[in-house]
Amino acid sequence: MTIPRLLMLSALVALIATAGVASAAAASPVQAKQQAELNILRTPRYFWRAGLHGFIRSRTKTFRTNVTVTCGGARGAAKQAHVFLCLLRYRGKTATVRYTALGKYAFRLRIVHRSTG
Repeated sequence: MTIPRLLMLSALVALIATAGVASAAAASPVQAKQQAELNILRTPRYFWRAGLHGFIRSRTKTFRTNVTVTCGGARGAAKQAHVFLCLLRYRGKTATVRYTALGKYAFRLRIVHRSTG
């Protein structure tokens, strides 16, 4: 191969490699709703600190038995999404939480609504 062809080929390979990285970085992280539900049930400390003590055992700081979490896509019932609205229920008490996936294992929670029953 001549030097100009070799330079052209290496430039093309570099361009393709950077385009693949840029498109992967621009894609928003997606998680399954079952993963979102499990992640919420693994974070009782967040709900204790937010003042939702009705869902948490005060002695062990774990969720009470029969606390249920149901998640759906923020724009309808999606199986995978970037943002979920999740509903926590326990004996007439409800809390709506906005779950935002930040990466494969990272997420952010924000309490949208709380109701005591």
